[in-house]
Amino acid sequence: MKTISIFAFPVALSILLPISLSFIFQAFAVLAILLTIPKFVYSYNNNSRSADRGVVKRFSAFIGFVFLSYLVNVVYKTWFLASASDVIFSNSGLKLIAASCFIVIVLFLTYSIVSVSVIAEREKLNFMLLVVSSGGISAGFAIFEWLSKSGGAFARYNFIPPLSGSQGVHLYSMIISILFSIVLLRCRKNISHVGLAISATSFILCFFSIFTVIVREGWLVFALLLILSTFFFARGSLVLRVTKAAFIAIPLIFIIIFYFIQNNLFADLSLSLDSSSADSTFTRYTMIKSAFSIFIENLLFGVGLGNFPLYAPQVLTLASGGRVDVATPHNGILLIGSETGLLSLLSYLWLCCSLVLSSARRLSLSYGLVTRSMACVIFPLILVLALNQLTSNSLIIPPTNELRVFQLSYLIWISIAVLFAPSVTPCALDRQSVAFRH
Repeated sequence: MKTISIFAFPVALSILLPISLSFIFQAFAVLAILLTIPKFVYSYNNNSRSADRGVVKRFSAFIGFVFLSYLVNVVYKTWFLASASDVIFSNSGLKLIAASCFIVIVLFLTYSIVSVSVIAEREKLNFMLLVVSSGGISAGFAIFEWLSKSGGAFARYNFIPPLSGSQGVHLYSMIISILFSIVLLRCRKNISHVGLAISATSFILCFFSIFTVIVREGWLVFALLLILSTFFFARGSLVLRVTKAAFIAIPLIFIIIFYFIQNNLFADLSLSLDSSSADSTFTRYTMIKSAFSIFIENLLFGVGLGNFPLYAPQVLTLASGGRVDVATPHNGILLIGSETGLLSLLSYLWLCCSLVLSSARRLSLSYGLVTRSMACVIFPLILVLALNQLTSNSLIIPPTNELRVFQLSYLIWISIAVLFAPSVTPCALDRQSVAFRH
């Protein structure tokens, strides 16, 4: 059985499995790794066409620094800081460490195994069709839940998507499904009528489902990804490509502004921290300040990946008098820096840069039609996610205590791996690749 076929089931589960059953997804993700490790060792040593061993090496370096951070924290704080060692070796501390190690190792091995496997262009189409189909099913469940819970009202946080258990995670899975459906529709000559029907239906369902989930950051990311993807898909001069992107951008901007005003989404962005409308700003400001303090106090090795909740306040009292539970600073870069230290942070930034550059190279005409089309959506996705870490939690290395985000990160990493995997291009796709150039 081919490697990508073995990983197909956990990919579908990452979208379709409710968060309460995440242990099933985790079990199949590990099983897929165990079944493909022998083939991975052979491919890594013998597949000279794999051009992205650099990403594997940078990911390995990051994991090495993460474990060095654990080692320094355990040894130093056990010998010299007895009170701190009690925190690390507490029941919650050990659970966070175990979860962190599990997450980074599963993401690393999954990416490494898939990215060095030879995946035909048609198999890449089948992978995207699987993601799009799963996304369409998830969108259908979410729309039904929205109708039953809210009566069809468009409002913020008026229902919880039943499968993902999070509006933010659901929105990003819808975005990925929409982007892949666009790729499939562009490569329609290589897809059956059934596949095209599934792609078009899923596109409509996912697009509508996005508008039932009112998440400011997610909408802005979605709009930016559509604009960038349009630019990279467009052919012709730079002016023509910018014009086509602007044709998408202008109506999207007006729609987003209208929805923001209609649903009063600017209210809690006030910089006046003494007003009741400043809850969102106050929460983020307080957690970022706390994370920065932890980073400075543990500059080189941090407090250990996943251990931020043990050192930061868990409950904040808002200016409005309410209380809110928090576990991250909503700044992925600062979270990784405070948990793993400066050395790990630098290696992580190096990894992000490598992902961006490697995906950008897939836009080259030397790659097949499907790979280039995938790059037109995945390159902007990686770029936006890398930059978005400055204002939200990372989806590249997810927070340890967010299992639903882990499933989304798994989908993102395996999608990147499929893009980077060396391809075998059938003759029919070769001819279309030539036609695509002119």
